[in-house]
Amino acid sequence: MKHSALQVRIITVVIATVILTALLTTFFFGMVSSTTFSRIKEQELRPRASAVATLVSRYGNRLDDEILQSLIDIKRDDESLIGVYGMVIDAGGNVLVKSDILADELLIGFNTVVQRTLAGEALNTSDFEWFPSQDIVFVSQPIYHGEELIGAVFLFVPLFEAMAALSSLIGALAMSLLIGIPFIFLVTYYLTANIVNPLRKMRDDAMAMAAGNFKVRASDEWRGEVGQLGQSLNYMAVELERTISEVELEKKRLMHMIDGIGEGIVGVDMRGRVTHQNPALREMMGNISDENGMLTHEEIREDFDTVISSREERTRQFTVADKLIRMTVAPLHDDKGVLAGAVALFSDITQAERLERTRRDYVANVSHEFRSPLTAVRGLIEPLRDGLVRDEETQRRYYDIILREIMRLSRLINDLMELSRLQSGSISVQKESVDMRELLGDVCERYAQAAQEQGRLFGCADSVWNCPVCNTNPDRIEQVLVILLDNAIKYSGEGCQIGLDAEWDEEKVTVTVKDNGPGISEADLPYVFERFYKADKAHSSQGSGLGLSIARELLRWMGEDIWVKSRPGEGTEFSFTIRREGR
Repeated sequence: MKHSALQVRIITVVIATVILTALLTTFFFGMVSSTTFSRIKEQELRPRASAVATLVSRYGNRLDDEILQSLIDIKRDDESLIGVYGMVIDAGGNVLVKSDILADELLIGFNTVVQRTLAGEALNTSDFEWFPSQDIVFVSQPIYHGEELIGAVFLFVPLFEAMAALSSLIGALAMSLLIGIPFIFLVTYYLTANIVNPLRKMRDDAMAMAAGNFKVRASDEWRGEVGQLGQSLNYMAVELERTISEVELEKKRLMHMIDGIGEGIVGVDMRGRVTHQNPALREMMGNISDENGMLTHEEIREDFDTVISSREERTRQFTVADKLIRMTVAPLHDDKGVLAGAVALFSDITQAERLERTRRDYVANVSHEFRSPLTAVRGLIEPLRDGLVRDEETQRRYYDIILREIMRLSRLINDLMELSRLQSGSISVQKESVDMRELLGDVCERYAQAAQEQGRLFGCADSVWNCPVCNTNPDRIEQVLVILLDNAIKYSGEGCQIGLDAEWDEEKVTVTVKDNGPGISEADLPYVFERFYKADKAHSSQGSGLGLSIARELLRWMGEDIWVKSRPGEGTEFSFTIRREGR
């Protein structure tokens, strides 16, 4: 049976830990054992040295040299009385007797020891951090006869004899390690099997859950963390089954909704492959993908590629079999905000376009019809002033009312006519090189006074006076600025600030009219450029509601863009682009 990788790793770690522990123990034991065993030998030699010194002090000349020699020497037949090597010197440092094995080279550097011992110190090897002869352990003992120091005795043991026990101990440790490793392996194998087997079973259960079998359950009878892991897997299986069922249900609902709506919908992934298209799209345009799911309509495919690369929404209108289709392509992101593809909405706007054309014609006809009664009404102003109403105050009040309403109707008619011409394409816009500093500067000077009269503060940014030359129609750009500035003054409150700003890059100049007035609600923002739409219903009598529509159509005819940013209570910014000269 193939062993678990976890089990192999645990056994390997345990065995490696045991071996490493034994090696480190041997290493550190070897480092400290020499000093330890040397001190043990010193403790053993000290009473022997004291005994020899006492004998020499007590018997003096009566102690036979041969007896003394046999006392301190180790003969080859191991008949030494004290079992060590030794040396006895007199007070002058002369050697009286010494072991035959003590060669002169072993006693190199021993003069310091002799001098300090004859000065009355009892010394050991450990009293010296370094000694010239590192192969021996020694002790020294001064010999006194009464109060008189008459000599000294020195006892020696070779270091290899002191370390003999260490070698035996290290050998025993190594043998114990060799014998213990198999038992450690068996015990570790048995213990890890009790951990790995339930984990292996839980792995198989988790793989079955991943494959979609949420009925399988892991064993949770084990105690401790393993049992808790089994309980967690079972809980996860229950929750996953419930969540996936809900997701599948929502997916089916969404697909039914998509398939049931009248607009065509198609989604593509990052490679441009169609992931879904509803029946309405097939009825509207037929099949727009091949057998591999790739889009066959070249312009549609290019729009999808552009949206995926730029991550910006794109709208296009085109004709298919006498149908006018509006396609809006938007980037599609997953729940983490990562781009996952794009989705397009296809709308058949043929009927809507016809209705719009009819409405434009109607507005044009109504505008023409308004001109005749308007001329008649304005022609009544002078007769009224000449005496039809005798009370002068009442006359003037009527005159003012009639004149104000006539002018408002006149402006309405002019706006309707202008918008109708723009939307019907019956006007031509001639572009020329325009010094934007001069154009914007004139507008700033004009509106500074107008804003002051209305109780507003008006200012132009420094960038206005450094604006580059553009290629556009100056009259139409001024008309757009007038519309935006009139709205800013009209819909901002007294004391509000109105500003004109400009910024540019290598291709275009962006002009911005901003104020810190009441702002526009988010619900009204999508409709501010539509005809007759007024976000501020309280000021509905101040204008016709056509100014922004005219501004948008003017800029569209010049190939420019206009947009708005606003938040209630934070003010409004209208911005539009102007192409720079040579771009």
